[in-house]
Amino acid sequence: MFSAACISRMKTGADVLRQVERLLQSGQHEQAAASLDKHFPEDLPDNERPPRADLLRGWLLLARKDESGVLALFAAVERDPSLLGLAAQRVEDWLDGPGKAHDTMLLRHELTRMHALHQAAGRERAEVNGDEDYRAPADELAEAVEQALAPWRDDIRAAWLAERRCARAPRWRHLELLLELKPRQWHFRPDARDRLQRYCQRIEQAIPLCGGSIAVRAHPLATLPAHVRNMRKRAHPLFDTAGAEMFPSANNLNQSLKRPKNTRNDKKKSAILATLSSPLRRHRTLLASSAAATMLLLPMWVGWNMMTNHETRQRVASLEQRHTATLARKYWRREEAAGLFSPGKTVHAFLAALRARDNHPRLPLFTADSYRPGVGLRLAGDELHTLWSIWHGCGAFQTHVEGSRAVVRWPLTQSHCLPLLLRREQGRWRIAWTDMRNTLAINANGRWSFAHAGEQLPHAWLFAFPELFPVPDATSPDLKTSNAAAPTVQDTAGMRKTSRTRHIPAPTPLAQAVKPSMNTSQQGT
Repeated sequence: MFSAACISRMKTGADVLRQVERLLQSGQHEQAAASLDKHFPEDLPDNERPPRADLLRGWLLLARKDESGVLALFAAVERDPSLLGLAAQRVEDWLDGPGKAHDTMLLRHELTRMHALHQAAGRERAEVNGDEDYRAPADELAEAVEQALAPWRDDIRAAWLAERRCARAPRWRHLELLLELKPRQWHFRPDARDRLQRYCQRIEQAIPLCGGSIAVRAHPLATLPAHVRNMRKRAHPLFDTAGAEMFPSANNLNQSLKRPKNTRNDKKKSAILATLSSPLRRHRTLLASSAAATMLLLPMWVGWNMMTNHETRQRVASLEQRHTATLARKYWRREEAAGLFSPGKTVHAFLAALRARDNHPRLPLFTADSYRPGVGLRLAGDELHTLWSIWHGCGAFQTHVEGSRAVVRWPLTQSHCLPLLLRREQGRWRIAWTDMRNTLAINANGRWSFAHAGEQLPHAWLFAFPELFPVPDATSPDLKTSNAAAPTVQDTAGMRKTSRTRHIPAPTPLAQAVKPSMNTSQQGT
């Protein structure tokens, strides 16, 4: 990635790549294609063609409505993971425009993962604390960076270059450049930090890199002492500054100027010291005995504390291990582990929480409006297990999806199996308990039906019940009349109407306690 041939080509091609990117942004696709074919042809070997050229070529293909550009973008990311964010953004723009027919949930999930990985890796490379893992870079790379720093050689006193190993996206090659600048134009200025930041940005743009990234940090205004010591130990020095002192000692600052010895009031100081030391001389035996007792008791006290601290550490470690095991079992408390990217996985996570009798008040399984105060219902452990046994006994379920809504339901013959209504929020499917409360109802026998039977039904969820509510003809002139004439659940399924039908309980059954006198049909909602 940092080969000599690629770096030499980058010296002359950085301006070309920036020009091609500007042409693509302005919509001049033909000029951009001609420039790419001239300076970075496709038959050029990979070690001489920068990954950013492949990224721009994939961008150009997508602009021409060619779906093979997605493969070119992913190939560029494979060569240089630092392009994760740009590639994901280009694919998202294409899916929102000409590539809408190729938009799938799996592809959107992969783009979301690429964005998250790019942000996490960028934060890791931007932060330093002195514990980073550095290694010396290749010789040709050090020479290229040293040549790029030649215009600023008069401002630089010492420089160190290192390659950093990172935990996030380890194939993303990252360089750290530490500069000790001469303080003539930085000190005693109110805008010193802003000027220094712009100065480092210009240096970053001037350094040729074939893939990867570089961070330029300047001492002493933008560094930490621990980071400076770590760089001096492991980094490669530039400009023959191996013996330069980042922190000069006091003896090297100015040997000619010495502070004169102060001889005033020496007699007064001697008298004060004699007054303070006279009690110590009088109680010399008592002090010696105290010191001997302290020397004998101190090891015993240290041993006792070490023993008690060891037992305490063992108890704390045991508690932490039990807490970690509990969180591992309750995977549904975390969105990433629960995997709420499909309605079926959300329902499985919800049933797992019920089976474990988890009544955590803020589970990430419900929509945001399901946590409104005053409308929730909290269940005890036995009641949660009863809910799980009811839904678990229903067997396999069916999933119906329409846009951002989904319904998980069972056959109508199993009228005691309450369907679950879900909505997609922030890319994840969550149970819409408020919609269930306003849409469905349960009678005294524990059988469900649509609320407000005989009135206007909630047509937003009728797509999941085609056998009950046939979809009206879109060309019908009176769509309202056809909807009003749709049969109700009681008329079609033969369910007996009852005056004891009530709304489904509040949207958060795990947030409030339920009275023990409630029957099983009320718990099932």
